[in-house]
Amino acid sequence: MTLSYVCIPRIEYTIEESYIRKIFARSNLGYIKRYTEIEWKNDRNFKRVLMVINWNPNNTQCTVLQELLKSDQCVNIVYDFPKVWKMYIAKN
Repeated sequence: MTLSYVCIPRIEYTIEESYIRKIFARSNLGYIKRYTEIEWKNDRNFKRVLMVINWNPNNTQCTVLQELLKSDQCVNIVYDFPKVWKMYIAKN
């Protein structure tokens, strides 16, 4: 079981947790073990999402994504083509 702490730093406030979970399930990347939302202080139209992802060990693409995140690169999650969420490894 491989876990990663990840962050989507900017996401529309109207997008619900259930929708984000559905996108991850549909992409077969794994499942969200823990989910936290943080409101933006200066703009109430957006929020930050912190998650613990339990990656799918049967999906070889997950290994590539984990390596990108570990090397401090961004991973784009397509949720409504061509719209994407930028996901990063979470920092303390």
